[in-house]
Amino acid sequence: KRSHHSSAVTVVLPRATTAGVAVNPVAETTRLLTGQASATTARHTEREGAVLLDQVEGAESDALLLASLDAARHMPAAASPLARGERRVELMRAFRTVMAEKPFYAQVRLIGLADGGRELVRVDQDSRGIRPVPLDALQRKGDRYYVREAASLGEGQVFVSKLDLNHEPGAIVEPHPHMQRRA
Repeated sequence: KRSHHSSAVTVVLPRATTAGVAVNPVAETTRLLTGQASATTARHTEREGAVLLDQVEGAESDALLLASLDAARHMPAAASPLARGERRVELMRAFRTVMAEKPFYAQVRLIGLADGGRELVRVDQDSRGIRPVPLDALQRKGDRYYVREAASLGEGQVFVSKLDLNHEPGAIVEPHPHMQRRA
């Protein structure tokens, strides 16, 4: 999260606004537990639960780290299209690197607070892989509660959203992945 509140990084869990990461904890829990159902012991379940908790809590650290990158901190103020393009490429590379290590992240994005909370950079991840979102497909998210809440926080603070459904653009995504955001 930025202290002067011109942008945010969001990590969206299962798969982040201001700067953020999105994660789908329900899908990850189901994947971890149902695949092991027949051979699961209480000890194994506890261990898998601890892994899941570490993954979800790690999203807060990732949101702070990504928001602290120079390219994220200076992207909204970039004077020229060339400078914005260079920062965009740098952020897409950083977002992809984080997501490659975190297959349960659905989205990582940088959202500017100007222009209706328009996404400045977004990278999505699903069963088809990790994909940067083209400029013409970036959305305004300023009306979403998690953007408003994250924008009100101070530097170094992270907003943790409630578990909710993903909206892309203006409609709830099917088949209803449950998302949790860190921004």
